[in-house]
Amino acid sequence: MTPGMWTVSIAFTLVAVVALALNLIPAYRTARATTLGKSVGLAVPAELSGALAARLTRRSLITWLGSLLGLAAAVGAVHLGVVTSSGEPSNASDIWLIAGGIVIGIAAGAVVNALAFKSVIPTGERFARSGAVAVNDYLAPIDLVGSRVAVIIGALTLLAWTIIATGPTFTVGTITIMLAICSLAFFEFATRRILERGQPVASPAELAWDDALRAMSMRSTATAPMCLGIWGTLAVCIDLARNATSDAAFTTAVAAGVVVFVAIFIAAAVSIATKPQQHYLRRLWPDIARTPKAA
Repeated sequence: MTPGMWTVSIAFTLVAVVALALNLIPAYRTARATTLGKSVGLAVPAELSGALAARLTRRSLITWLGSLLGLAAAVGAVHLGVVTSSGEPSNASDIWLIAGGIVIGIAAGAVVNALAFKSVIPTGERFARSGAVAVNDYLAPIDLVGSRVAVIIGALTLLAWTIIATGPTFTVGTITIMLAICSLAFFEFATRRILERGQPVASPAELAWDDALRAMSMRSTATAPMCLGIWGTLAVCIDLARNATSDAAFTTAVAAGVVVFVAIFIAAAVSIATKPQQHYLRRLWPDIARTPKAA
């Protein structure tokens, strides 16, 4: 593991420690709920502010701790020095697994938080929606389909690398793609488990916020296979170019990498334009989504 990646790892650890410490400040917890409300398109009712701040604090603690555990696992794997894209330690090869460990840790933390949370059953009147909901009510196509497409492309790239590789086949890129495949399976399982959990609430506002937090957890889980699929594909394309035995093979590998980069920018533009964090609002709460305050 290179000095540069040690620096990155230490810097991220410090950021995580600061983020965890901020949860001890009441004003920060309140401000975070208000900021999140603007992002997901919901107001924060006074009667829910305390409970919402507590749920967000719990989520923050678990996901940040998850990211640190993922980072520690990745640092351990990289420090062993058994997987690099070039056979020697490099910043480029280390970053794939370190970033991958962080996003996997965040995804796992989000799922643990969502499944471990126990709703308080209201003692009085309860509110419930009339129809059933599905995963696509919470996740926009860019998250739901994008995570699957990224992993499929990564798997095809891994297959190509296995067939034509002239260098080491057990590289950071191949491991990242295998992690993407595993994280997609985890995503498919976890989102449905989150969906199966009951939503005992006493008001429409409480249900809307529970939907918002459900959507957040699912989006965090979708991030892992999407990022790992993309990063693994790029890493393998780099290895293919580095180990190319002909100009045609080199050009093909570079072109594939460029296509992935272009796809990343297109996906980012679509995400900014469509606000996928408010997809659940448009599907489940269209009346709120149409109001000026939700814009």
